[in-house]
Amino acid sequence: MRKRILMALVLGLTAAAPVAGATELTTRDIIEALNRATPDAPADFSGKDLKFLDLSDLDFSRADLSGADLRSANVTGANFTDANLSGSNLTRAIVIRANFTGADLSGANIYRPVTYTTFESAASEMPSFKGAKLSAARLVATFIHADFSGADFSNAKMEMRREDLFMATEIWWSNLAGANFSNANLSGMVFATSDLSGADLAGANLAQTRIFRCNLTGANLVGANIAEADLKDTSITGSITSFP
Repeated sequence: MRKRILMALVLGLTAAAPVAGATELTTRDIIEALNRATPDAPADFSGKDLKFLDLSDLDFSRADLSGADLRSANVTGANFTDANLSGSNLTRAIVIRANFTGADLSGANIYRPVTYTTFESAASEMPSFKGAKLSAARLVATFIHADFSGADFSNAKMEMRREDLFMATEIWWSNLAGANFSNANLSGMVFATSDLSGADLAGANLAQTRIFRCNLTGANLVGANIAEADLKDTSITGSITSFP
């Protein structure tokens, strides 16, 4: 009798316990969900575990990926136009040729993503963040020939930190015209040979930041901290430059 009762309890607990991996999504699941999506009911992957998946060339436009775990996912060539990626984790994700135009990446963690395969091919492989929202995002990466025009980096955390092994975010030969960096922490990072014309850097921390051979024409630098910043060969013609 006791043995039957114990067996019943074990079976009951087994039936009630979740099956390991039962809620994990596969690439096929993702494709099917995207195919079912409509303009009025976009695909919803909010909070989902998508790490390590091959999501290359998929169309996530307008999809909800808020809080999604995309660590080490391959999103090469994927379309995230106007998608919601707020609070998502893109650590070590492969973002070659991905399109984040107009996407909401506010509060996202974008740590050392793969943005190109070789230096020679970087121009054709860079992801696009045109008009993207990256406010309060944590960004540690290297971008070459990227389009960040009109992007919102307000309150973004892009500074060099001990916990990141002092790795600096570097942006080379890129379009940052009209980007909003207000109150962002850019300490120790590198802007090189890039267009920052009309950018809003009001209240930004630019301490020890290297900004060389850049165009800051018409940029707003009011209240920015430029202590020990390197502005070698950078044009600030017409910029608003009232510093504390």
